[in-house]
Amino acid sequence: MQDSEEGHCSCPNSSCGHLVSKSSLVQQVQQIRTKMDIARRLSARNPDEAFQLLSQCQRLAQSLLTNQHPVQGEIEDCLAQVYASQADWLAAAGHLRRSCELVRVQFGDGSLELGKELFKLAQILFNGQVVDEALSVIEQAESLFSLHCGVEHEMMIELREMKSCLQPLVSQFPVTPQSAPHTD
Repeated sequence: MQDSEEGHCSCPNSSCGHLVSKSSLVQQVQQIRTKMDIARRLSARNPDEAFQLLSQCQRLAQSLLTNQHPVQGEIEDCLAQVYASQADWLAAAGHLRRSCELVRVQFGDGSLELGKELFKLAQILFNGQVVDEALSVIEQAESLFSLHCGVEHEMMIELREMKSCLQPLVSQFPVTPQSAPHTD
C-alpha cells in the first residue's frame, strides 16, 4: 500500500485500485503483530496453533503490504522461532534467510540489525550441523559485530565458540543440504 489521498492508502498495482483507510491499515498491521506475539508464546507447547496463526498473518500481510515490508520479515523470524522450537533446523534456516534479506533491504549490508539476524541464522545452522553455510554466516556476523560492538562483545564470543566447534567438522560435512545434488 502507498499513500494516496488524505487518510487513505492505495495498492501500487495500477490495475488493482484497492483503497484502504490508513487507520484500518494500522489496525490490521497491529492485528498481525498481536497474532505473532501469541504464536511466539504458543511455539513450544502448541506449534500447530502457532503455525496456523502465522499462516493467517502471512495471508493478511501479503494482501496489505509489499513483499519487502518489515512486518514480512518479522513473520519470517517468528516462523523460524516456531520451527526452531521443534528442532526443525532446516525449515527455521529457510525462514531466517528470508528474514535476513528483508533486514538487509531495510537497514543495509553493514547494519548491526543484519548482524543480529545473521547471528540467529548462524545459531540455527550450527544446531542443524549445516557446517559450510554456518561458517560463512558466522564470518559475516563477526564482521558486523566487530565493526559495531567490538571483538569482546558477548555475541562475538559465542560466534567464535561456534566456529571453533564447527571447523573440525568441515571435512566430515563438506556439502550443505541445499547444495547437495539430487539423485532420482
